[in-house]
Amino acid sequence: MEDEDYKIFCDESGYTGVGLLEEKQPYFVYSGVRLSAETTNEISQYIKANYPVQSEIKGKHLVKNEKGTKVLLHIFEKYGHLARIVFFDKKLALASKIFEYAIEPNLLSNGLIYKTKFNIYIADKMYDYFTKTSTEAETIFTTFLEELRGIKKRTIFSIDHSNIENDAVSWMFDIVKSNPDNFYKSISKDDVRWLGFRLNINRTFSILTDWSKTHGKLEVVCDESNLLKNGDILLPLNSMGLSGKTAELLDDVIGFELTKEISLAKSKEEPGLEIADIFASTVGYALNNKADEFSKKIIKYTFEKTICNPSFCIFPSSKNTYSKEQIDFYKRLMRIINEYPRK
Repeated sequence: MEDEDYKIFCDESGYTGVGLLEEKQPYFVYSGVRLSAETTNEISQYIKANYPVQSEIKGKHLVKNEKGTKVLLHIFEKYGHLARIVFFDKKLALASKIFEYAIEPNLLSNGLIYKTKFNIYIADKMYDYFTKTSTEAETIFTTFLEELRGIKKRTIFSIDHSNIENDAVSWMFDIVKSNPDNFYKSISKDDVRWLGFRLNINRTFSILTDWSKTHGKLEVVCDESNLLKNGDILLPLNSMGLSGKTAELLDDVIGFELTKEISLAKSKEEPGLEIADIFASTVGYALNNKADEFSKKIIKYTFEKTICNPSFCIFPSSKNTYSKEQIDFYKRLMRIINEYPRK
């Protein structure tokens, strides 16, 4: 079957806009599934034959019982290669943005930082502090989000960081407080009210980039959700895709090409969106219920059969990820950045 018979269907789960500290929905998941009408019908018919569907097919319903989870496991096993799923832990995403706004403006060059993944290490360390220590850490995290969103100003400078044992967090405060103007200039240059939107656009961009690498021009249909109803969100994606421009980023080529502007539809109109919802909402459930055997299998499929890796997803690394040599290197880099002149 020719490529023009296929469409990329996109849907999300867990979108909370700029509310990156939402406790009940700590993860955002986005899926892009490449389907023909024939495959869409095949999956839909399998679900309806094995699960009592009332009206629309919804992943959030199927995860609730054993019959539904069996159906979902079959879909992930047989059709997982058709899906591209990315997600981010919202708190780790915020930690990454703190690095971007608090640290980057003080660096003379960003090249070494990203090549050595120093930014990921610092974000991981901050995330570890924010999620595993006292309520004071939560207060700091909340304060930074309020600063970035413009709700409060300069409240972070009233925080005494002298007793913070986490070296990355303490180091970050040293840098921000040494030159507060850099921090606020970086915020003023960017409309941080769009923080959640930009993170989500990046995930969509990642999915379409990956599909375009292997299948050229894409026809894309996205769920008509609150995320994409605003024309300002689709505008940059359509502009990139219709121009077909690519760029090099960290030894990789990014960019995608569209056959026409991304269209929005309701799942009632496009059954392919129901399949995209299944992938997104099932992974969202699995991330929120990691101890379940079902969830463990879904997460395993997600990593094995889709593009979810540190280049596309934002998720915490385990403590064993960093060797002693790496940690020593990053600590030396922290000292160098503190000792040498900044921007």
